[in-house]
Amino acid sequence: MKSAKLLTLNILMFFSLLTTAAVAQTGDKSDPSPLKFPTPKGISNQLFYLQRDPNTNTIICELNADKNGEVDRKEPILVYWIRYGDDGEKKDLNYIQKEVCLWNCV
Repeated sequence: MKSAKLLTLNILMFFSLLTTAAVAQTGDKSDPSPLKFPTPKGISNQLFYLQRDPNTNTIICELNADKNGEVDRKEPILVYWIRYGDDGEKKDLNYIQKEVCLWNCV
């Protein structure tokens, strides 16, 4: 389980380098963004998500566990986009994003 935690930390560092994490908008009117960010729902093993301007597309980091709660040791974390701008379509990372993630997570 230590390796899964380390992998999670590495993925978080990777995406913080690629994106500017945005806090989901609240009632605070000081936020200059004109976007209202959706909150991802229905992801049972979600670890965290990242959102940023200039769009509402969201990166999801999810624990890859089976129905018994056992973590897949070969691929403990699933990382993917939810493209809210494209009707909420779920998409894999592109080649460059995957390569940088693997390089940072090993």
